[in-house]
Amino acid sequence: MDLGIDVDYIYSKEEAMEHLTAIYDDPEHLLSGQHIGVGKYTVRNSLDKLYKATGKFPAVLSYDVSNAYRDAGYGDTYTTLVADDFAEYAKQGGLISMCAHMTNPDPDIDPSTIDGGPYRGTLNTIDKWDQLLLKNGNTSDNAIHTNFMTELSAIADFLQKLEDRGVTVFWRPYHETNGAFFWFCGASIPKKIEHVSIWPGVIEYDREVDVSAEYFTELWIMTYVIYSSS
Repeated sequence: MDLGIDVDYIYSKEEAMEHLTAIYDDPEHLLSGQHIGVGKYTVRNSLDKLYKATGKFPAVLSYDVSNAYRDAGYGDTYTTLVADDFAEYAKQGGLISMCAHMTNPDPDIDPSTIDGGPYRGTLNTIDKWDQLLLKNGNTSDNAIHTNFMTELSAIADFLQKLEDRGVTVFWRPYHETNGAFFWFCGASIPKKIEHVSIWPGVIEYDREVDVSAEYFTELWIMTYVIYSSS
């Protein structure tokens, strides 16, 4: 896959950050990017279509690794081909962003009943979130945590292929969280019920507490720790 650009050098993590910082600080320049679909030849096909339409290649390609894992027959041959294509794109100056519409890990959810796909819906109780995050005595043998770890592991295998090729990736899981679009969005995290006892037997009541920031932060930290240690 030759883009006709004689670079043959992949930005290191530090160089990629320096490049982005320089562009961000320069009001006269910007980087144009494109989010692409999934499929064995999606990188080369997308670049070909974009070039035919514009006469240029995008500076950034964004890819949803979870959609690929679920929908496109994620396997070694598939991921190797996609990783090779991304590496060729990176060698010619391209920057790569990876997002992840993580699958709803609740085994009680029937994806066919969720409007918009298997990454929608909610973990509709705090107890289920505690199972995912291994809080309040929950251990790793529960189904919610196991399903979540299975997808994290599959994604890690693909990201490892990119790392093996020296490709820098801007990794951004759990995106678009300022709504209720996905199970991991802030508004999708249920409120926690706390019992308040001001005067036992006289003034007692339950109240809802928004713990979305706390639980989302713990989800991010857990993912970071798992990937950092693998």
